Amino acid sequence: MTTPIRSILVAEFWPGASGRGLATGLRAAGWLVDEFDIQRFLGSGPSIPARIEARLRRRHHERALVAALLARAAQLDVQVVVAMKGIGLSPDAIAQLRAAGLFLANYYPDYHFNDIPIETVALYDLVATTKSFQVEMLAAHMPAERVTFVPHGYSPEFHHAMIGGSAIEQDVDLLYIGNASAEKAALLIPVAEALPNLCMRVIGVGWRKLARGTALERSLVGHARSGDYFAPEIARAKINLAFHMGCDRVTGFADLVSTRTFEIPACGGFMLHIDNDEVRSLFDMPGEMDTFTDASDLIAKIRHWLANPVEREAVAARGRARAVPAYSYTERGKAIALLVEQRWPRARPLFGA
Repeated sequence: MTTPIRSILVAEFWPGASGRGLATGLRAAGWLVDEFDIQRFLGSGPSIPARIEARLRRRHHERALVAALLARAAQLDVQVVVAMKGIGLSPDAIAQLRAAGLFLANYYPDYHFNDIPIETVALYDLVATTKSFQVEMLAAHMPAERVTFVPHGYSPEFHHAMIGGSAIEQDVDLLYIGNASAEKAALLIPVAEALPNLCMRVIGVGWRKLARGTALERSLVGHARSGDYFAPEIARAKINLAFHMGCDRVTGFADLVSTRTFEIPACGGFMLHIDNDEVRSLFDMPGEMDTFTDASDLIAKIRHWLANPVEREAVAARGRARAVPAYSYTERGKAIALLVEQRWPRARPLFGA
């Protein structure tokens, strides 16, 4: 019998978080996983004073994080550390972990490197980026064989079609769940202006300032949805939108897909996604979802799909069949586990060896 790999996953584990889903996937691959929640060290309260205090004490918190991580790895005789992005792990921290004999993998989910320099990400033994456009950039900073592409996914625990009890009434025409950006507002404000009778909900933070005084303001919910309360929102909506933050100021890169690309169809929702080649490679268009290119095209597509409910529901069902279970974090975790096992030098000494 093969001895299971002993690992620590450094991530956030709030309900619906990618880290929580990834842990399930690593366990499905036969690994032992200790969940090391960075929010214990780097989280801050919602108030402005709490956020200021967290920034001022960040270095102290990061040192405490690394000390606790090293101690936990020694206690459990851990072999592999998988970091979800790696916030709080400086180059010095990575050097300490490597000196302890650990194989270090990073599942990097952001389209930019504003929080963590690319040079720091490149220090890992394996980097699995969720962004296909980052592979070449990362390979310029580290050996190309240590870089790979593993897409985002959905968490089956929370992102699933509603089952049991009575069906949820689709009383929302159009739904967008996500934090605000100027690029997003430039798409949604014209929709609100062109379709004043549309029942639209925009759920997320940061929208009040961008939408103030516009037709979009009446559609704002103003707070996030996660955990058990995410899937019912998707179920309520006839059309669910998927688009992203916009271009990064430094690299010029913009998301092609995100977690929402997989969460919406996994929940059984009809998805109208910003158009690009990558999303078309994941789903058949328009058989399993539909796309739009700009605000004018978005308005036209909304009108079309609201007028064709039978076809819309069939598309949503096929989209779900494509996503479930192939695009789950269970499968992504198993893929990362395999990549680590292919690259891990098993002769490397462990704690106490």
